[in-house]
Amino acid sequence: MKNVNKINILFVIAFSILLSSCCDCELEPVLTIRCFPREATATVFDPSGTTQILKGSDGKDSLVFTPGAQFSIHQYKFPTSRASSGETPNDTRFVNASLTTLKEFPFTRSTDNKKFVAKFVKNFPFNEDLVGDILVEAVDTVANTATIRINGDILLIRSNYLEDNSSRFCNDIVEPLNQNQSQLKQFREQRVAFGNAAKANLTLSDLSFFDENGGAINDPSLISTFQNSEKILKEFEEYLKSVNGIRTYGNMQVRLGEAYYYRSRSNGREYIFLISSVRSGSLPPYKRRMTILFTSIE
Repeated sequence: MKNVNKINILFVIAFSILLSSCCDCELEPVLTIRCFPREATATVFDPSGTTQILKGSDGKDSLVFTPGAQFSIHQYKFPTSRASSGETPNDTRFVNASLTTLKEFPFTRSTDNKKFVAKFVKNFPFNEDLVGDILVEAVDTVANTATIRINGDILLIRSNYLEDNSSRFCNDIVEPLNQNQSQLKQFREQRVAFGNAAKANLTLSDLSFFDENGGAINDPSLISTFQNSEKILKEFEEYLKSVNGIRTYGNMQVRLGEAYYYRSRSNGREYIFLISSVRSGSLPPYKRRMTILFTSIE
C-alpha cells in the first residue's frame, strides 16, 4: 500500500512539474473562419484616349486629353470591414493621360539652353504602387481567363470550381479550413509575392523624351545630350539601382472557377476569393469585366 501511495505522490509531482514547465509555452491560436460571402466586379483597366495641343484664351498651348470609348481607370481594393464589399478607386495618374510616369529627369541642352524631360512612361504603375489590390489588365471571354496585376501575396487553392453559389462557396472552399487548421498555415507559407510577377528591368532605351510643354519628341540625339549631363546621369543610375530587381512590374493569369488565398499588402488582411465571372458588357462598346466571390479571413 505504501508503494502505491509513493507512486501516486510521484505522479502528482511529475504532473505538477509538467504543468509549470508549460506555463510559458505559446499556444497555437485556434481560428474559426466565419464565411461572409461578398461580391466585387472590376472593369478592364483602359486609360486610352487622344491628346491634342490646343491654344488657350491666354494664347498659351496646353495638352487636352479626350477619353476613348473603353476608358476605365478604376482598380479593386479589398475591404477592411465586413460591412463593405470593397472599393473601386480611380487611379488619378491616368485622368488626363494614357500612360503613367514612373520617373522623370528634367535636363537642358547646352547648345541652345532648350529644356527637355526624359521619362520612364508605362501603361501601368509598379505593382507596389497600385491604388487597389487588383488591376484587371485583360479579359478573354473565349478562354474564360483574366490577366491581372496585384498588390499582394497569392496562392491558387482550387481549380475548376464552376459554381457561383454563395452557400456552397462557404461550405466547399472556406469551411474545410476550419476542419483542417494546418491548411491555412500552408497557404501562408506557400503564398507567392505578387503572383510571381516579373521584377523591373529598366534601361536607357526605355526612356521617352518630351519638350517642356509635354509634347513627345522623337530625336535620337537627345539620348547623347542626356548622357552628357553628369548630374542627371548619376541620378538616372541611382534610380535604376533602386528599382531594377526590387520593384515589381508584371501580371498573372487567372481562370474562371479558380479559388485563391490572398494577403493584401495595402491593409495586411487575408481573403479567400473565387473567380466567379469573366464577361463582356451588354451594351456597346461591350467593356469586359471580372467578378469575384470572396470572404475575409478573420
